[in-house]
Amino acid sequence: RPTKPEIRVPEEVIEGDEMVSLVCSSTNVDQRGRATLSWEGISDLTDWVPRTEEQWAGYSWSLTSNFAFTPSYQHHNTAIKCVVNYIPYPYSDETDVTLQIRYPPKSTVILVNASQEEIKEGDCVTLVCVGNSFPEANYTWYKKDRFTNRTEILSTVPGTDTGAESSSKSSPQKIHRSP
Repeated sequence: RPTKPEIRVPEEVIEGDEMVSLVCSSTNVDQRGRATLSWEGISDLTDWVPRTEEQWAGYSWSLTSNFAFTPSYQHHNTAIKCVVNYIPYPYSDETDVTLQIRYPPKSTVILVNASQEEIKEGDCVTLVCVGNSFPEANYTWYKKDRFTNRTEILSTVPGTDTGAESSSKSSPQKIHRSP
C-alpha cells in the first residue's frame, strides 16, 4: 500500500514572492493507476488544478502532485491537506500542514488611552502602536533622541506639543516610518 503522503513547503514563504510551489508525494504504489493524490484547503490559494505525475521508482510507482500560488498575508495559517487514496482497497492516508506566510505590518494603528475623552495640557496619555504581521513586528517610538518600545506614556501633555511623536515598525522585510 502507498506510504503516508509527504508535503514539501519552501523553508520560508514571504508575501509577494512571485510563485511558491507545494509538492505532495507518496511512494510504494504496486501498480500504475491504483492510487491518487488530492489536495484539500487550496481553493483560496489558487485556481490552478494540481498536476499529478506517476514515476517508476525501480521497485514500485511513486506519485507526485504539485501546485503553485502567490503568497499573501491572507494565506497565513491556512491548513492544507494532501490525501492518498489506494483504489483496490478502502485505504487512504493524509498529511496536513499549516502555511506560515511572512508579511510586514498591516492595519497599523495608534491607540490613545486617556482618562478623559478630551486631552488637555497636563493630562496623562498612553499611546500604543499595534498592527498585524508575521512574525510580530517591533514598534519603537521616537521623539527627538528618546526611544521607547511599543507604548509611549506621556505623564504630562505639554502645552507646546505639536504631535511630534512618531512610531516606526520594523519587520523582516522593511522598515516603515510614520510622521
